[in-house]
Amino acid sequence: MVKNNIDPSLYFGHIIATKTTSGDIFEGELYCYDTCLNFIILKDDNKNGTANFYIIRMHTIVDIETKQKLKTLYEVLPKIDKAIVEKIERKSIENFEKKKSRIGIRVTHEAQELFDFIWKT
Repeated sequence: MVKNNIDPSLYFGHIIATKTTSGDIFEGELYCYDTCLNFIILKDDNKNGTANFYIIRMHTIVDIETKQKLKTLYEVLPKIDKAIVEKIERKSIENFEKKKSRIGIRVTHEAQELFDFIWKT
């Protein structure tokens, strides 16, 4: 058990149980924290695929107990298909090149919108 003044980075990702000054006990994964605003957010997964999130001010925490430590520090990120990214990039550049010729210089935003509207018809 840890008394009050906690370092949330030591518990990040772990399943913890916190007891507050009001006697409430919250259990869940330490999902995120903010040391400037002094709060933590616990994520409690439900059986139906949803989750409850508890926002707790750190100065209200009396005790913390680690229920389950994180096995892997970070999840493996999925691989990104470079060909798909390049295809999206090429298409975006082509679309910009088409639009670039229709952009007016020193034209108000309203005038540009009017021109774009007329261009479509």
